[in-house]
Amino acid sequence: MAAAPLAQIVCAAAAVELVYHLAKEALLAVGKAKLSNNLQAGQVTAQVLALLAVIPFGLPGAAWGFLVATVVGAALSHWVLSRSIGLRLGDVVRTCIPSLYITAISVAPVAVWAAVEGITENNFARFAVVGGICTAAGWILAIKLLGHPLWHEAVKVGALLRTSADKLIRR
Repeated sequence: MAAAPLAQIVCAAAAVELVYHLAKEALLAVGKAKLSNNLQAGQVTAQVLALLAVIPFGLPGAAWGFLVATVVGAALSHWVLSRSIGLRLGDVVRTCIPSLYITAISVAPVAVWAAVEGITENNFARFAVVGGICTAAGWILAIKLLGHPLWHEAVKVGALLRTSADKLIRR
């Protein structure tokens, strides 16, 4: 259970990374291969420096170092994209807001449950299974209620699964 706070820090880093994950590919798409390589070199440098700085602090330091490196990498990515293709921070925020709402709706029930009951060695399996089901159901509900474009894709996937299941049953 000691790893849970570290996993939360790594998840925060993943959320930050996700926003600018395709920055290098965006630069390649507009013919800026050298700039893409330079961005990647800057991101790797930030990761190495951040992790070297926290070596004395063990795994907690590594988790925090990873988060700091990810934030620095995101800031660097935005700066490069802003200067090269005119990406504005307001546009990034406006684009991410619907996903933020969906995330909040999806995880809120399990987050409240975890805050009230706490996750222990005795109940972690229940939290993993029930929490996963609740989060998935919350996500589906959120994309429907908020009219997210992914709802139409989810309906198509559901129809394909239903058709496939019908074919398997009839065999």
